[in-house]
Amino acid sequence: MASPSSSPRLPSPPPIAEDQISPSAGLDSEERMLGASHKADVDASRRIRPGTRAEDMQEGPPLVELHQIDSAFQLTEHLKALHNEHTQSCRIAIDKATAQSLAQPPPGVDRGIWLYELCRFLTQKANMMACGLFADDPPCSAATCPEMRAS
Repeated sequence: MASPSSSPRLPSPPPIAEDQISPSAGLDSEERMLGASHKADVDASRRIRPGTRAEDMQEGPPLVELHQIDSAFQLTEHLKALHNEHTQSCRIAIDKATAQSLAQPPPGVDRGIWLYELCRFLTQKANMMACGLFADDPPCSAATCPEMRAS
């Protein structure tokens, strides 16, 4: 029988460092390093750190240009930031002009892909609202909510 200390699993590697700036040769290497560290600082400022309280978190990511987002989910993040930019300061639903501006794809983005991301985003928002209605105690129904008109 094998003892637990002789496990075939290898230890996990250490986490990757935040700032990975390679040394650059040339006269402007210091400027390149400063630019790279600034980009790393901007990217790091968009992350939610462990231990951050819910009330200290933003509802959505800050609005930055689409080409500045270096992520596998670039369009998703940009759409969330656009929506947050239009709705963060008010509780009133967005108007028709704002909705139409959100539906327009950014320059250089295929319209079909943008509409696909928009459908995903709206489905997530509708799902959060439906889950909130089901989580009510007691659940929202015609008896508990006399203002309900849906049947």
